Amino acid sequence: MTYMILGLLIMASVHFIYEGILAPSFRLKLRFELFSLRDELRQLKIDCAQSLSDKHFDYLQDSLNGLIAVLHRYDAGTLAAVEHELRTNPELRADIEARVRILDDCNIPRARTIRNRSLWIAGKALATNNGAWFCYLLPLALPLFFVSRLKKLIRASLSLSEPDLNKVAPFAEQRAATPR
Repeated sequence: MTYMILGLLIMASVHFIYEGILAPSFRLKLRFELFSLRDELRQLKIDCAQSLSDKHFDYLQDSLNGLIAVLHRYDAGTLAAVEHELRTNPELRADIEARVRILDDCNIPRARTIRNRSLWIAGKALATNNGAWFCYLLPLALPLFFVSRLKKLIRASLSLSEPDLNKVAPFAEQRAATPR
């Protein structure tokens, strides 16, 4: 019981440190990266005004602004809500598919790079905002790791013949009788 309380105390401390200190710092860094991407996009629009269509620019800027706005709550719950809405709302699904097609069809390499970097930042935000769950999943994952190792050891030990098993793991009387 003492170990369980101590374990919960350690998990709560890790959660507090991650959510209170580390995650806000990570989010701030990601936010600055998004601002930088948005500035790059605006500079690209200035440099390539003729070749970068307004639709590409507007959609890409909207996606960056949207991620900046929801960065602090961009997590598995947000993705689940989006997925549910896409399943239940065919009009929204068609609109998003059209926007994705337009964003992915851009033929300007710098714009595609900005889009890919924004997707990468969204992935990092997802990992950052779900990171505290790591301290809860780790105690569940460790036994599973050890159970698989234990199964391998059991399988290996049961594959040995009796004389080999007695050689590898002799009885106490055999160990005492065997000179070293």
